[in-house]
Amino acid sequence: EPRALIRDLLHAAYRILEGSKANGSTVYVADPWLWRAMTDGGANENSTVYSDYNAQLLNPSVFYINGKVALRAVRRDGLKPEAPRFTEFNQLPILGSASVMALPLLAGSTRNSVLAVLQ
Repeated sequence: EPRALIRDLLHAAYRILEGSKANGSTVYVADPWLWRAMTDGGANENSTVYSDYNAQLLNPSVFYINGKVALRAVRRDGLKPEAPRFTEFNQLPILGSASVMALPLLAGSTRNSVLAVLQ
């Protein structure tokens, strides 16, 4: 299930970053199909562990890169997502920076097939 996959990706990122100075991870979903798959049926009302995440699925923050690509943003901890630190996909991945890391989830081998970004 795509929603569970992204939720688990966020959870794993939080566990990896646990104890670091990172202030939160955000998933930016660019692909409309993936977003629809994540939100089909609404949030899982029985889940209390991911209740903040589920609430964001119903009302995500939306950011635009290149003035036209919509990125729907969610954070597992329920805090308001920050704006992406990249302005176009060809800037990804961002590695080795003291303040940010951004990794694309690609559908293929080109930057034109970015499904989502973990920042």
